Amino acid sequence: MRRSNSTNACDRRDAIRSVALHILIRLICAGLLLWISGAAAIQWLSTAALLLAAAGLIPIPFSLIALRQRLRELEEGELNEARKY
Repeated sequence: MRRSNSTNACDRRDAIRSVALHILIRLICAGLLLWISGAAAIQWLSTAALLLAAAGLIPIPFSLIALRQRLRELEEGELNEARKY
């Protein structure tokens, strides 16, 4: 038995909202680190902030891949099938 369309839409919206918030927070942190990198008078601090900003952006593509997989699961109803048992 499949769940109603409104529940699936709600689950889908929650998954998208969660990943969008995650990406937004990552981008804000990277922006702050880039600002620190530009404003720092000490060379090593500037380099460290730049590296941290770049490292903070690495998880974004993986989050999008996980979102795509989650949306596929919701379309196929795998979670609903698992709830039967």
